[in-house]
Amino acid sequence: MTFTPTESSHESASTAQTVSPKDHAPTIIWDWNGTLLNDVQVCIASMNTLLRKHHLPTLKSVQEYRQKFCFPVEHYYKRVGFDFSRTPFTDLARDFIHEYHTNRGKSSLSPGSAEVLKTFKNLGYRQIIVSASQKDTLEKQTRELGVDHFFTEILGIQNIYARSKQDIARQWMDSTGTIGTATVLIGDTEHDYEVARHIGSHCILYSQGHQHVHPPEGIQLIHDLAKAPGVVQALLS
Repeated sequence: MTFTPTESSHESASTAQTVSPKDHAPTIIWDWNGTLLNDVQVCIASMNTLLRKHHLPTLKSVQEYRQKFCFPVEHYYKRVGFDFSRTPFTDLARDFIHEYHTNRGKSSLSPGSAEVLKTFKNLGYRQIIVSASQKDTLEKQTRELGVDHFFTEILGIQNIYARSKQDIARQWMDSTGTIGTATVLIGDTEHDYEVARHIGSHCILYSQGHQHVHPPEGIQLIHDLAKAPGVVQALLS
């Protein structure tokens, strides 16, 4: 799984003072890895390759993986046993991405992904991806899986050492004038909830992705993506 830190954007004073008109269009912000894309097994296999290489215990199950996975990703690497004083995180992340890209063809869309994207399109919702994956990887994967046409924007980051996607989401919201009360972020990690809170949007969490999530009070947890349209319509009504 590709996870990358956002770089702060430093705009000129004249650009920063430009205010976009408010956009009330109903919008779905999708997470990609673990939500629309089922790449959990690929991520487990890729991490286990690294763990074996460094003579560490491997992840034995999806449940164990979901319990240990977290953001920032450095914390996840520590949880599975890596010592950055022996091997720098940057080296481990590079090796993980190599393994991930070697095996990513084994990923598939999560059950119901294509159908739910079509449903939201037919309902007139704007859909974008905001991800901690690299943008070129996102564009290639969505194209190969035949879902790229559902998205008005595919937003990712530019290097492999992921920490947060909050800045990407915030920058897009500000540049388009999109308002949080007309927006729902759908993701599979507690970090997705943090991003939603940061941009002032609604949030739905999906339980079949990369993390065993504990939704805060008032946040809907779904086990089937087919449930998303009904929950979204209730949130935005």
